[in-house]
Amino acid sequence: MFKIRIYEEAKNLLKGAVETHVHLNPHVRSEDHMMDALEYANQARDVGMKAVVIKNVGIPSTGAAYFVNKIVNGFDCYGSVAMNICNGGINPALIEHAVNHGDGARIVFFPVADSLNHAIAREKYYKGINPPTPREKALTIFDNNGNILPEVIKVLEIAKTYDRCINTAHLSPKEVKALIKEAKKIGIKK
Repeated sequence: MFKIRIYEEAKNLLKGAVETHVHLNPHVRSEDHMMDALEYANQARDVGMKAVVIKNVGIPSTGAAYFVNKIVNGFDCYGSVAMNICNGGINPALIEHAVNHGDGARIVFFPVADSLNHAIAREKYYKGINPPTPREKALTIFDNNGNILPEVIKVLEIAKTYDRCINTAHLSPKEVKALIKEAKKIGIKK
């Protein structure tokens, strides 16, 4: 088991802290992550943290969070969902499912590694590991005319209905600005 090393100076900063983005096993690339959700939750609780949001770039992390909450007392574990190609991209049906699965996804991440913005950046810095998504397959919130896709609006409406937090993830600055404007129009506060 991997043990988190916490410097004494940092312990006071961690009291009551909520980690809003951590990749833990089980994960799509498990070899990249040092511990699983249960190990993390126990250690985080022991240093006084309040909660964690597990972020998985593949399937929603709601199942892992649900079981951690059943096992670890005195600590909250929240699931999330990221809209990447492997789970249908910008997919309202996925979001509807994720916000109702287990204890429900608390954060809805717009496209991450499969976003067009991420793909363009990865093309520039690609070093032969974890190849970028081809531009023609990459995800954007815009249609060919620069309008927000209807499925983006539907995802935002679901997030509002269930009072979930949206995260712009790896979208471009132009997409982020448009998404936040639309989210505010719909009445999303998180």
